[in-house]
Amino acid sequence: MKEIIEREKTKWEIMQEQAKTLIKSGFLPDKFRKVEQVIAIGLKSQELGIGMMEGLANLYIVNGKVEVNGQLMLSLAYRSGKLKEGGLIIEETPTSCTVTGTRINGVTFSSTWDFERARTAGLTDTMTYRKYLSVMLRWRAISEVLRVLVPDVISGLYTPDEIGENFVVEQGEVRIADEPKDIVVEEKLIVPEMKKAYVEEPVPSYSSDEIAHSITDLLDAEIDKIERKLLDMGYDEWTEAPRSLIDQLIKRAKKGTL
Repeated sequence: MKEIIEREKTKWEIMQEQAKTLIKSGFLPDKFRKVEQVIAIGLKSQELGIGMMEGLANLYIVNGKVEVNGQLMLSLAYRSGKLKEGGLIIEETPTSCTVTGTRINGVTFSSTWDFERARTAGLTDTMTYRKYLSVMLRWRAISEVLRVLVPDVISGLYTPDEIGENFVVEQGEVRIADEPKDIVVEEKLIVPEMKKAYVEEPVPSYSSDEIAHSITDLLDAEIDKIERKLLDMGYDEWTEAPRSLIDQLIKRAKKGTL
């Protein structure tokens, strides 16, 4: 009679099974669609000393770089115990933020980000950045301070706006924007013949204030979709696009057909 030999599953096999189950659950952000992606985040979470679920909620890997939500980056620094008691000192106004921190060995570093510095760095081109300027400046200053004081803790981690990925602001935190679900987009959405007309015939555009007023009811993710669509059509700024096009995109965004 043959002897049946049972063996314990390896950690790798367990992680694969966990990844498959999590993807099927629909609990994960839309960006995680492959087992390999979930495993990669799981392994990175182990390196950072955090749980797999915390990692999946806060980490993304894009082009070989690890993106992290700002609050987790700050949390990792605090958990490490390498910052002096009292943590970071934050002084801010609506258009400027100064963050000062001290490592336990006495090294102190300060970072100031204001609108002019952000504009010079080319960061103020998006409507999201302008709408949440104080939040964006705060997290820029925090990440810069942490990168200097505790590189051994957050080395290799980048916030979404630092790496140039699409991002949204939720409850005072800069978060990576989920990818839109696969949908069929009608060809008439781009309307090539309309784009040609826009180029050949001068038409009125909205001012920055008019645009800001017209999108107050939109979610950040919807605003980002409109911005990407405008870029695809060759418009670097909202104010460059015709009013009729802006109205069309806003209407589609509200209907969820953009």
